[in-house]
Amino acid sequence: MSPDELKQERLRRGMTYAEFGEWVAQQLTVADPDGKEVKPYSRQRIYDWENKIVPVPSRVEAMLLREEIARLERLLKHERSPAAGHEITEDEPGRKELEEKRDQLKTGKKPPSKKRGRSAERDGDW
Repeated sequence: MSPDELKQERLRRGMTYAEFGEWVAQQLTVADPDGKEVKPYSRQRIYDWENKIVPVPSRVEAMLLREEIARLERLLKHERSPAAGHEITEDEPGRKELEEKRDQLKTGKKPPSKKRGRSAERDGDW
């Protein structure tokens, strides 16, 4: 999960840094098989993750990916309700994104980064 995706998730939920740190800790506590309580992350820590000062811990990334997968599955399930006469297709909006998130969670690999302005400059596009 990139820092930009982390920030988008926090903003999508309408949370401050401190609220997001508490929410992440609650989700990790619930997901812990031993029920070990996780202390809330500070607003500074969330800021550091979002600004690439400190890498996002893998267990936080995995939890957020699972949350995103569940959200996308609910969205797809709701949109393709048989009552609406919807025919399920492989090119549904969100289907590709859902598969990418599942693969990312399974492999633990981050998606390839997009080219930045300097690489375009080197390629002679400028």
